[in-house]
Amino acid sequence: MLKEDISGWTLLTLRGVAIRLHISLLFLLFYVALVAMIQFPVVIQLSKANINDVSGTPFIWAVIFSLALVLSIFIHEFGHVLMAQAKGLKVRAITLMMLGGASQIEEIPEEPSIEFKVAIIGPLVSLGIAATLFGIRELSNSANIDFFCYWVGQTNLALGIFNLLPAFPMDGGRVLRAFLVTKQGYLLGTWTAVKVSQVFVWIFGVIGFLQFNFLLMLIAFFLYAAAKSEYFVVMSQALLKGLRARDLMISLPSISENTTISEAVFQMAHSKTLLLPVIREAGQPSLITANLLKQIPKKTWDTMRIKDISVELLKVIHPDDPIEDIMILTLKTIMGGVPVVQDNQLVGVVRASDILDAIALRQLTEEESILKPWSLRIRHAHSR
Repeated sequence: MLKEDISGWTLLTLRGVAIRLHISLLFLLFYVALVAMIQFPVVIQLSKANINDVSGTPFIWAVIFSLALVLSIFIHEFGHVLMAQAKGLKVRAITLMMLGGASQIEEIPEEPSIEFKVAIIGPLVSLGIAATLFGIRELSNSANIDFFCYWVGQTNLALGIFNLLPAFPMDGGRVLRAFLVTKQGYLLGTWTAVKVSQVFVWIFGVIGFLQFNFLLMLIAFFLYAAAKSEYFVVMSQALLKGLRARDLMISLPSISENTTISEAVFQMAHSKTLLLPVIREAGQPSLITANLLKQIPKKTWDTMRIKDISVELLKVIHPDDPIEDIMILTLKTIMGGVPVVQDNQLVGVVRASDILDAIALRQLTEEESILKPWSLRIRHAHSR
């Protein structure tokens, strides 16, 4: 049974990794099947197969090819997962979507050799699939197997080569960064890889526009956004070095899980805050936000209690945890912050807004020493 979440549907879990299908994958399947039906006669000709010996209609082959492509992408991504786990990295999920697959590794490996191995294994897996299918094709006497191996083999060959292009954050871009880091350091190496990636963004974008290739234009946009996002993370972590959770945490009045919604809203208004820590009778503390409370009908506020609400279970942090290590966790949580716990006692909260403030302030005071000779403009817009 598929489990729906904000990333799509969780199909199953392998080696502790959730395998998710994003809704955009349906568009990919439709798009690939449509192109496959149109290109069917061309592929038949290129494979040198006799069309009379190949069973099935173009539609059936288009469906088979679409599913084989998704399976190939999954195997490619699972190669990354196995290598990452072998190197001690934790992988949360693989998400299959319109633009391919994405392995969600909890932390960016700063060791160049580890990033190189995790990145290079994906294209090598795709090239290995291609070589295997080409080998089967040479041994097969079946026109159907011959045609299938040619089509899917060529696709995996293209997938492997395409992913080796030095366009960050694709696999080739990460391989490039791993090399650059050994020469330039982590921050400048990432910056250089992003700049190289921008060249490919323009190439993909222009070719996609001239050829009316919607998918290629989407890839260009994705590369641009993803590269900027990762550089923001790397740059921000450099700016935040030396700060710990205790430096940014604030003290907020906490409420019990037996508190009614009305009482929680009153406490928020009185304390002028949009989130409050919740103390639980059993388990770690959590947070409640104004946005979550607004979704509850007001007529139930006097009777419904905080414990009756489905609240995201948050990881807790320690006052001595480095901010650069918990930055992504804090910025990604929909609750807007993370509880700080010491000796099983809630001592404060680190809010996402406080981290963004710290990044902006450190950019002003330390840009010369940390960011020079490159710069990144932080667009910081949030409300307290």
